[in-house]
Amino acid sequence: RQVVWDVAYSPDGKTALTSSWDSTLILWDLENGEIIHRLRGHIDHVRPVTIHPDGRTAISGSRDGMVILWDLERGEVIRRYLGHNAQINDLAFSPDGQYILSTDQEGVMIEWRIDDTLDEVIAWAEANRNLRKLTCTEREEFNIEPLCD
Repeated sequence: RQVVWDVAYSPDGKTALTSSWDSTLILWDLENGEIIHRLRGHIDHVRPVTIHPDGRTAISGSRDGMVILWDLERGEVIRRYLGHNAQINDLAFSPDGQYILSTDQEGVMIEWRIDDTLDEVIAWAEANRNLRKLTCTEREEFNIEPLCD
């Protein structure tokens, strides 16, 4: 048997997600006690888990310093968030469900964006980028049209 670190209820109360020392999470059917999915993706003890308010996704954090966003319906990794250098201690979804907040053992807190599709990521990058204009020398060096006169 493995130590269970954390448990989170789904919003409808029909399932629960547990995290454990064996680097896995288990999504349980609370009506019959059966395993729906065993989620694998971390490489060390999984600590905090939280289910999104929509009940379709969840996040987990580990001693490996990784935060993972999960698809609970398919039992698959959606995205891995790398940036912590220490064990993840706590996780939360923002009230609007668009961000994740994670904290680690060294006191570092990171806010992560959640995007459903690549198109959303690209749209955000285009709307929020701040690129300086290239000089004439740079345009000529990299052969970027229109070249200066």
